[in-house]
Order: sequence, then structure tokens, then C-alpha cells
Amino acid sequence: MRLQVPCVVVLLVLAGAANGQQPFVMEPIRDNTLRFHLRVIGGTPAIKKDWPGTLRFQTLIANRLINCTSTVVGDHVLLTAAHCVEKDGARGSALFGDSAVNVTCSQHPKFKGANACLAATTPEEFSGCAPDVALCRSDKAVPVAMGPFESVNIADLAIAQKAKIILLGYGCTAANGPISTVLQVGQADIRYLGKIGAASPLAEYLIADGGSAICSGDSGGASFDGTDPKSRKIIAIISRGNLSTTSYLVNTSDPVIVDFLREWRLAAQLKICGLDPGVDNCRP
Repeated sequence: MRLQVPCVVVLLVLAGAANGQQPFVMEPIRDNTLRFHLRVIGGTPAIKKDWPGTLRFQTLIANRLINCTSTVVGDHVLLTAAHCVEKDGARGSALFGDSAVNVTCSQHPKFKGANACLAATTPEEFSGCAPDVALCRSDKAVPVAMGPFESVNIADLAIAQKAKIILLGYGCTAANGPISTVLQVGQADIRYLGKIGAASPLAEYLIADGGSAICSGDSGGASFDGTDPKSRKIIAIISRGNLSTTSYLVNTSDPVIVDFLREWRLAAQLKICGLDPGVDNCRP
């Protein structure tokens, strides 16, 4: 994970990476394997037991295979980026232990669409891409044995400018480099808080730089508050970057995102860690 914001016009890319063809299957991090691991640019190796709710998947969109990350945030709920699923209602599966479970994903209703946002190359073309959040419902409950689910922070002013955040994703470790074989976490600083609906498309994002940054393949991964990875809440979803040092994130406490999370979970009759009290197996 790594990115940078030039002062004038910058070519931004979504953090999903194109590759060969595979089905949409969300898989947990595996120990002692070179297949599904996570890395952020400037990060350090992560340990599977510290991130039990982090999953990696690949999905085919407009004949491009996109590498993405998702996070378990409830016993039937996974959180990812909207551009990581082909369309609203897209179906795939997730591996919980040895069982493959069907999942159905809902994009934020104000999201422009995966095809359009994947094709965007200038800030102006990113208009409508900032509500880059999707929730996926699993047909069966996530086993408690997978470990505590991550909690979403939707509190007003949950983060502040210059605050440190934790980045987590499955992406490359250098600009235009291959997807890493090692799971990584890293830290960065919030430089701009952003607000969906701002006049400029770039001003809609939470922007972080300094230290680690996101890269192709990190899309949909969670960003956490603070500096202690064992005491954390999700404050943002990884969306895009410019493949240098700056990360563009979707703030989970933005009212546009909070409304979506609340309305989705009411319609689905499910509970999300951080939104609902008394949810079992949530991280404190």
C-alpha cells in the first residue's frame, strides 16, 4: 500500500488490481502459504491470529480480475469497497473454515458503478465514486471460532486531522509491482478529512499520507484508528490512491455512509458490530 497526492492533476487508480481469471471467493488469511497474503507499501508482516476477520478475494468486472479485501463485521456481514463487486446484488462465496458459504453484496445506492469507477482516470471522472462501500450478507453465520469480528466506528468526529491510522490490505508493495505474498499492516497520518458531497471529487475522500500507503489489490480493506492493532475500530474503507504515497479512503463516520449502513442492516434484519449493542463476538 502506498500513494501520493501531487498538487495539481494526478492520475488516480482504484486500489483493486487486474490479473488472470478466478471466481469470486472470499478467503481468510492462511498461515505458511504464498497464495493469499496481505501487504501494504511501507508496512510490516501481519500475523493471522491478529486479523481473523480479514479476507481476500478476486472478482471479474468488465473482463478485469480485481484483487480485493473484505472484513467480517457481524455474524452474517462482510464489509468491502463497492467497486470490488460487479453490481448491486452480486453473488459470490466466502470460506469459513472448510465450508463455502454464499454471499450477496449490496453497493451503496449513490455509488456510480464499478465499471465507470474502474475506468476513471482523472479527478473529474471520479464524481459519484466516493460512496465506495458495499455490504455483503452471508447465507450462514460466520463461525465464532474465526475470532472476534471487527467493529465499525460511526461516531461523529471519530477521527481528526493528523491522527494516525492503521492500514490493512492485500496489495502490492511498490507502485506497479506484483501482489505481495506477505500479509502486511502499516501506519499513516490523516491529512484531510473530506466529506461526501463536497464540490471537488477529491475533496470527498479521507486522505492519508506519510508512512505506509495503499496499492493495487488493497481495495475494500479496512483502515483502523490509533496505533495499537489489538485495540481498534474501523474508521475507513480503502478506495483508491495514486500509487506513490497517498491513500484515498471512505470515512465510515460520513453521514452518507452511516445512513447506508443503518438502512442496509435494518432491511437485512442483521446486526453490525459498532452499530448495534449486544452483538455477539464483536471486538471490544
